[in-house]
Amino acid sequence: MTAALLPDLPALLVIADECHFGRAAERLNVSQPRISQVVRRIEDIVGYQIFARRPRVRLTPAGELLIKAARHALDELDLGITRAGDAAAGRRGTVRLGYAPVAMMTALPRLIKSFHERNPLVDLQLLTTYSANLWTAFEARKCDLIVSRERRELPGIKNHLFARDGLVVAVPEGDPAANRGKVSIASLASRDFIAGDEAIAPQWHQLVTSMCRSAGFEPKVTQRINDWGATLALVASGLGIAIVSSTLAQVRFPGVEFVPLREGGEVGSFWIACHEKAGSPVVKLLLTELLSVAGPSTHSNRPK
Repeated sequence: MTAALLPDLPALLVIADECHFGRAAERLNVSQPRISQVVRRIEDIVGYQIFARRPRVRLTPAGELLIKAARHALDELDLGITRAGDAAAGRRGTVRLGYAPVAMMTALPRLIKSFHERNPLVDLQLLTTYSANLWTAFEARKCDLIVSRERRELPGIKNHLFARDGLVVAVPEGDPAANRGKVSIASLASRDFIAGDEAIAPQWHQLVTSMCRSAGFEPKVTQRINDWGATLALVASGLGIAIVSSTLAQVRFPGVEFVPLREGGEVGSFWIACHEKAGSPVVKLLLTELLSVAGPSTHSNRPK
């Protein structure tokens, strides 16, 4: 019965508003006999009188209840269509974004802010952790997108370049190296290094170790710490130097100076990883937002 009534409900509401078949016909741009036909057809379907015709047109008690229900039904339908449209466009839903802590020194915070402001109905769930943990969560489908320093070639995964990065050397304030425009990796052979655990950022560890070995030495790591703030604090304390992301050079950290590494120009980058079959419109919308400031498109795509 509901389906049979649906096409005539908008006209029925106009007739109920006017309680006058002539005025309703004018509003709907149809003939008055057509209005009478609509009313009779609906009354035949429901099996009771909706309008009393004399001495003037008015809703019957049953008609008043039907009109109230019809208004509610059409309002709910309009709301449902709007919500469905938001979901189809990615403006409604849930998206889970993971990122490495140092990525917050890139354009990422600004992009997250603008995305949230333009899409307030999106539930944006954030995870901050190191690369190894990010990839574990991503491969377990606990994150839809991740921004990390690592790019992994895996079936069904796309890697998009997000931001180019380099390497700098964090040294204690007043260190002789701070007076140079740049330092070479070989000049650091005798220095004590502060580094993170290989397990939390394996590609970063391999990159730095490989550079040192290419210069003919094995880095002497005397302190291991898994937080960049704590790493810089140890550097400031004079316990060693650290090779860090050039992104961190934006930070004014007391007691620390950053010196460009001659071999470190654009050797590191931030990558966005997404599942090849992301599917969800809201995931695609956020990915588009993130890529809007990314470098030239670079991605890997292997078939499943």
